[in-house]
Amino acid sequence: MTATQQHALDSLRALQRGEGPPISPGAGDLQALREFRTWWRFRAVVGDLAEHRRTSPGRVLRRAFLRGRSWIADRLLKDS
Repeated sequence: MTATQQHALDSLRALQRGEGPPISPGAGDLQALREFRTWWRFRAVVGDLAEHRRTSPGRVLRRAFLRGRSWIADRLLKDS
């Protein structure tokens, strides 16, 4: 089931229950990218700078999208 199909199903359920519609898919993507950029810059300042010179934020994002969102969560939990 795609995100759009899931959103349509959730919207139907919310309408039947008299609730407000759920947030549409992709609504928080830009905010998430901004937060990732801020986190990356923070890590570059306080973390191991040599590691961040080898890997760019764009490369990390591409790898994350190819591997799926669970990779991002695992990476963030490992670093904290």
